[in-house]
Formats: sequence, structure tokens, C-alpha cells
Amino acid sequence: MSAPTLRITGLTAGHRPGQPVVHGVSLAAPGGAITALLGPNGAGKSTLLKAILGLVPATGEVRLGTVSLPALAPRDRARTVAYVPQRSLLSAPLPVRRVVALGRFAHRGLLARPSAADRDHIDRAMDDAGVAALADRPFPELSGGEQQRVLLARALATGAGLLLLDEPTSALDVRQRLLLHRVLARLRDEGRTVLVVLHELGEARAHADHAVLLDGGRVHCAGPAADVIAPDPVRSVYGVALVEGGGLGWSLPEGAP
Repeated sequence: MSAPTLRITGLTAGHRPGQPVVHGVSLAAPGGAITALLGPNGAGKSTLLKAILGLVPATGEVRLGTVSLPALAPRDRARTVAYVPQRSLLSAPLPVRRVVALGRFAHRGLLARPSAADRDHIDRAMDDAGVAALADRPFPELSGGEQQRVLLARALATGAGLLLLDEPTSALDVRQRLLLHRVLARLRDEGRTVLVVLHELGEARAHADHAVLLDGGRVHCAGPAADVIAPDPVRSVYGVALVEGGGLGWSLPEGAP
């Protein structure tokens, strides 16, 4: 069975009614693929993710396969969609393992203790995100990059089929960026649907399968990443020339953990 595609039709959204940031957006994030959501500052990328999650007022249709996400009960939506924000507002001194365990709340009763399956999901998520060694550290004491990896682990622990990430690499060093993209590639290969906001176009072109370029809250173009991150769209939206072969590239050493 193929992975479900995220389809958005005529989505208008903003933080205040009558003041939209996103205007009639229609797009598809293919199932079993990594879709990069691109655009200059203020293009509406973060607002679009929040609208998909129901966190800001929105009109339009959001479906994952045949399922209408706005129609889902909150607990069902939490099992279906996982979200990694740009930064966390969590200030309570919870240890990292407790924070990651929050990703399993929708899979059990409010007061129920984690099951063996919950613990397995938590352990695997912490290993995949590279935060197992931080398990007992208080979350607020971590660096920005460490906190971002913990938020990724919390999202992975949900086991959700749709993963939304808002600039997850912004606080990561080059090695941690590569490790995160390796995790996203594994999720794609497992059949998840991944929609990720990225700021660096070179990073998106290297790691995404599909891309959507926003400009002024509207879709400028969409398609294979190499077609979207190309001279004409980049010049039109960003006002800069794309220089092929410019800059440095990175890769993980053979057999890197």
C-alpha cells in the first residue's frame, strides 16, 4: 500500500481573522517523499504548517490520503501528525526522556503508565535523534541544537505517518544536520510523508525529493526539488542568481554512526 499524500486545497490562513498570511494555497506533498517548503522570510511557511495542524485560523481543505485532518479528534490527529517547531516554549525542568515520552500521550490513557511498546518507541526515537546520552539532563539546560534534537525525538516517538518540521536544522552544526537528514530519509523509505521548512536552498536541493516555493503567501512553483531550486524560480522569488557548483558540500564518512 502506497504512503498517503498530503493534499492542501485553497488554504487561506493567518494568526488573526481577516488578516491572512497564506492566500488560497493548493499543494501536494507526496507520500513516501521528503517535500521541502521554501520561500523568503515572511513567505508564510511557518503559518502554513500551523494551519495544517489547526493551530491558526484557516479555511480550505487539508487531507492526508482520504482523511480530513481538521475533522479528526485531537487525540486522533496527534497519532496522525507529528510536529517539530522552530523552538520550544517548554521551561519546566523535565528530563529529556520525559520530554520525548510526551510524544506517546495520544497512544494511552491520560494517567496510564507507558507500555512496553511506548518504551520501545521512546528508546528508538532517542537513538535516532542522537539524544540517548542526554536522557537525564533537564531540557531547559540544553543548548539550542540539543533541544532541537530532543523535539525531533519527541515527534519520532509518536509514530505518526505525517511529519511536519519547521526549520529543524537552523540550530544544528553540519554533522548534526547530516544526521537529521539521514533520519528523514529513513522515515521516507519507511513510507512516511515528510514536509519540512528549510532555509538553505542548497540543503533542500541535496536532501529533498520534492519542493514547494512560496512567495507572498502563495505558491510560486512546485515539483521535483531540482526543478524548483533552479535559476529562474530562484531569481524570480529571491532576486539572486543561482550559481551552479558554488560553495562547499558535506557528507558523512563511510560507516558514520
